[in-house]
Amino acid sequence: MTTLREQILAADDRPVEQLYVPEWNLTVSLRTISAGERDAFGASNDPRLSGGKPVNYATLRARFCALVLVDEAGQRIFSDDDIEALAAKSANAIDRVWEAASKLNRMAEEDIGELAKNS
Repeated sequence: MTTLREQILAADDRPVEQLYVPEWNLTVSLRTISAGERDAFGASNDPRLSGGKPVNYATLRARFCALVLVDEAGQRIFSDDDIEALAAKSANAIDRVWEAASKLNRMAEEDIGELAKNS
């Protein structure tokens, strides 16, 4: 008999969704991030929690997109080294991914607005 703890830890609770991005003429996969990834992303965008490092709001959306865009195996397709190149892509495409991934990850409008207003 499995325990409740084992059932929770074994649950497949990080769905992946497909999104068609017309600017790229591609369907991409977006993943649900983990609780730890979400906390780290939020902390990296909070000057009080960024370990004294300046926060780069200019790449906010690209950093989030790099975190959620995955291949067929569910692995990230962009590393942190790709963020500047991703930030150079169409704002419309990045916003499309940002909005869909924000909904998938249940990021509240006020949380997103707080991050974006500083970008």
